[in-house]
Order: sequence, then structure tokens, then C-alpha cells
Amino acid sequence: MTRLMNMIKIQQGEYRYRDHSIPIPDIFIKRGDIVGLNGVSGSGKSTIGKILTRQLNYDKHKLRLPALTRNRINPVQWVGQRCEFAFDPRWTIEKTLKEAYRGYDYRSLLESYELEFHWQFRLPKELSGGQLQRFNLVRALAPTTEFLICDEATDQLDSITQKVIWNALLSEVEQRSLGLLVITHQTELLQAICHRTVNMQNPNNAYYLVDHGTVSS
Repeated sequence: MTRLMNMIKIQQGEYRYRDHSIPIPDIFIKRGDIVGLNGVSGSGKSTIGKILTRQLNYDKHKLRLPALTRNRINPVQWVGQRCEFAFDPRWTIEKTLKEAYRGYDYRSLLESYELEFHWQFRLPKELSGGQLQRFNLVRALAPTTEFLICDEATDQLDSITQKVIWNALLSEVEQRSLGLLVITHQTELLQAICHRTVNMQNPNNAYYLVDHGTVSS
């Protein structure tokens, strides 16, 4: 049995890309934590999310992440704004979900995210952006997921779809004690759901004490 990690973290440093250097602040996320990350465009928010999900390389001595295990998805999952990139356009949604869940049942999550059962038999191009992003979250919430990075995952969706997604996701985070990093420009959302928020321009933590019940429209 794989031992669950109780915290992921990235330590202060620099990420270099070509002739650019992006300052990286200290960030830690414990299981059950909901941490916000905001800042101006181009400040490196998405870079941090991609480092934490191993899409970009960073000094391994400044990272604490769960080990990757054969035949299971990365325990730190990334859900970005462009949800179409999470799916093979030639596969039905069902095939993608079955690959992520490997025999586990995901049907209860379809109901939580207000997804019709028969929609999973469609190709990604046959779904709306809101429907596809909800399926993307179901994909990312496979049983082996321990931490979730939501990178502007709902910023381009209508308010009703955002409410459905965040209420379902907060319930799942609480039930499974998942660690959640929320990257967004939506300050009101961060204040409503996060235990603390890191600002890229002022990386000292600002704490918000909140009751994680539901997200208002």
C-alpha cells in the first residue's frame, strides 16, 4: 500500500526560463488545506502549479512531493483553464475516466457535478466548456489523488457553473482531506473558501477564517 503524504511544499527560489527569471515563494499545502494563490498576470502563478505537478523541473532539494507510482496517476493533479488539453480528442470521456480510475467507480461524482450519465459516451468536442471542465475535475479526483491544483479552473465559466463546481469540490476536499491550491484572479472566491492566500507580489501569508459550507452565487 502506498503511504499517503500529509503535505507538499515548494521552497523559495527562482525558476529560469530562457532569459527570464521567476521568483518562487515558500508555499506549503497540508492535506485538508485550501490555499489560495493570486497575483498579476505573468507573475508566475501557473509556473508554481506546473512545478508542483511535475510539468516543469525545479530544484528537487526545494520540493516535497509524493512519489510517482507505476499504474496510477500523479497524486498531485492539475486542473487548468484549458480543459480540452486534459482529454485525448479521439477518446470518449468514458475511456479517459476509466484510465484514471482503473476499476474504481466514479458515477457518484457525475451526480455531484450535475453531469448526465450518458454524456460520458461523447467525445470532448461534443460537450460545452462547462460540461468538459466538470468532467475534467471528475478525472482529476481519482481515488489516488491526494492534492489538487486548480489553475483558474473556473474563471471563464458562468456563475451558475462555478457555483456547482466549487460546492461539489469543497465537499470532496472535506470528505477526503485533500490538499487544494486555488490559483485565480477572483479575490472574492479566495476570501470565501481559502484558509490562507499567498500573493505573488507580497508572499507573506494572509489568513482568512471561513466556514466552508457553500459558495454563494
